[in-house]
Amino acid sequence: MMAKANKKEAVILVHGLIRSRASMLIIGLFLKQKGYSIANYAYSSTKYTIDKHSGHFAEFVAKFAKKNPDTKINFVTHSLGGIITRGAIELLNKTTLEKINRIVMLAPPNRGSMAATYFSKSNLLTLLMKPLCELRNAPDSRIHSIHIPENIDIGIIAGKYDAKVTPEESHLYGEKDHLTVNAMHTFIMNRPDVMKATSNFLRFGLFKGSVNK
Repeated sequence: MMAKANKKEAVILVHGLIRSRASMLIIGLFLKQKGYSIANYAYSSTKYTIDKHSGHFAEFVAKFAKKNPDTKINFVTHSLGGIITRGAIELLNKTTLEKINRIVMLAPPNRGSMAATYFSKSNLLTLLMKPLCELRNAPDSRIHSIHIPENIDIGIIAGKYDAKVTPEESHLYGEKDHLTVNAMHTFIMNRPDVMKATSNFLRFGLFKGSVNK
């Protein structure tokens, strides 16, 4: 469900693979208290390829921007959510792109995932999770050709103990800031230090002052 933004700055939340919009509720409430309007995007993460998800999300963002013409748009994403956000941005028109402010990606497999490579060896898992093969760290993986947004501040927070996406795998060319915290993958978005760092980046474009590296 799309929430109408009543303020001049909004955050669109995008959950990860095998998760739901419920996983982003806590960080959404935190950012709402900081004054942002919140839209918590829901999608069937296992059902479609990255390109199909990106297309659907681009339509959502375009409609949101049209409905809220005076609102700057930020994104806070988890895991696969960061990848489909990258793909969606490539599909947006110039008018919508000009409204995008900043992106915070939590544990994104920007360079592919060794874990995805391992699990994609299972025919059953690849059948059940359409994006799985595309997230492999192999040279021919789709992940390596997904659009990298330009002229948009991107901050990345990785988990030191993340067994699904390592800090090294989370890096993205052109990222403005990168932070590694003592976290695992699944619930990284619920940590107080991560929420504070996310708020800092949305406001200042840097994680500085949020946690000690």
